[in-house]
Amino acid sequence: MDVSIFLALASNLLFTASSLGYRHVSRRSSALWMNSLKTVVAAVGFSAVTLAVGGFGASLAAKSTLLVLVLSGAIGLAIGDTFLLKSMAAIGSARTLILFSFHPIWTGFFAYLFLGQSLRGSQMLAVLCLMGCLYALASERDDAGRRAWSPGALALGLIAVTLDATGVLLTRYAFDTTPGLGIFETNAVRCLGAVLGLGLLSPWMRADVRGGWRALERRERWLAVGVSFTGTFLSLSLWLTALRTGPLAVLSAIAGAGPLFATLLESLIDRKAPTRALWLALGFFAAGFALLQL
Repeated sequence: MDVSIFLALASNLLFTASSLGYRHVSRRSSALWMNSLKTVVAAVGFSAVTLAVGGFGASLAAKSTLLVLVLSGAIGLAIGDTFLLKSMAAIGSARTLILFSFHPIWTGFFAYLFLGQSLRGSQMLAVLCLMGCLYALASERDDAGRRAWSPGALALGLIAVTLDATGVLLTRYAFDTTPGLGIFETNAVRCLGAVLGLGLLSPWMRADVRGGWRALERRERWLAVGVSFTGTFLSLSLWLTALRTGPLAVLSAIAGAGPLFATLLESLIDRKAPTRALWLALGFFAAGFALLQL
C-alpha cells in the first residue's frame, strides 16, 4: 500500500473515531467546552511543529494575510466547529458527518457565487443528492414512530458546513494571494485565531470552563484530551502529509468513507442497528460523492 494512502486512511479513521468522543463529551459537558479544548490542543501542536521546522515565515508579515487567516480560524474552527459538535451531540456523529462530507458542494457553491468559478452539471446533481440526504434524515423515526430529529437539529449541521466552507474559502484566498505560505504555519495561525474567537464567544455563550471540566469523570477527562489530540492535531497532520504526494482521487475516496465508518462505529458502541432512513441517507451521500468525482 502506498504510504500516502495508509496515512490518509489512518487520518480518516482517527477523526471518525474521535468524533464519537466529541459526541460523548459534548453531551456530558458542552459543545463549546469540547471545541475550546480541541482547538487549544491543536494550536499548541501546530505552533510547536512550526517553530521546530523553522518558525513562522516572512509571508505572514502582511497584515492582510494575518487578518484573513485569523478570521478563517474564528469563523470556521471556532464558530463552525462549535455548531459541528452541537450537531454531533444532537443527531450523532454519523448523521453529522454525512452532512459535513458534502463540504465540497457548499464550497463550490460559494466559489460560484463569490469567486466567479463555474458550477458543473454534476455538482448541481450532487446538490440534489444533498437534499435527498436531508429529506432522509428529517424523515427518520424513532422506535415509537415519532420524528427522531427536529429540523433545528439538522440545521446545526448545515450551519457548521456553511461556516467551515467560509473558513476554507478565506484560507484559499490567503494561499492565492500570499506566495510561500506554509501549511503548518497556516494551521497554527488559524488555530490561534480560533482560540481568540472562542475567547470572545465564551462570555456571550456563558461558557463555564471549570464547570465543564468538573462535569466529566476522570476517564472522560482523559477521553476529552485524547480525542482533541487524535481528532484535530494528529488527524490533520497525517492528512496534510498524505496530500503532499498521494493521488488526489484515491485520497478523496478515502475521505468520503468517513460517514460509513462513523455509522458502523456508532452501531457497535450504541449496540443498535442503523435505521433504514440512515442507510437511505448514506445511499444519497454515496451517489452525491460519486458525482463530485466526475
